[in-house]
Amino acid sequence: MSLESSKPTLEQAIKNAFESVKEQGTKDGAKPDTIIQKLAEELASAIHEYTISAVVTVEPGQSVTTAGTPSSQQGSTTTPGAGSLS
Repeated sequence: MSLESSKPTLEQAIKNAFESVKEQGTKDGAKPDTIIQKLAEELASAIHEYTISAVVTVEPGQSVTTAGTPSSQQGSTTTPGAGSLS
């Protein structure tokens, strides 16, 4: 998936994080350090989820070399490959 299509989800998660700590900050006895920690955790989670939503595509023609056999081989990939971040 393109990261562009995940951008609205990231934006909403960031907005939710700020709304959450805003509510927490209006309470009597609110502790700034606790609020900052909560915001940091929520932003980190939103950014992490956004980043791992990417799909990485590798085009054909990537160089490949094998080793550990009686005769090493060289060649290139013939089809696209796809993977995801974790």
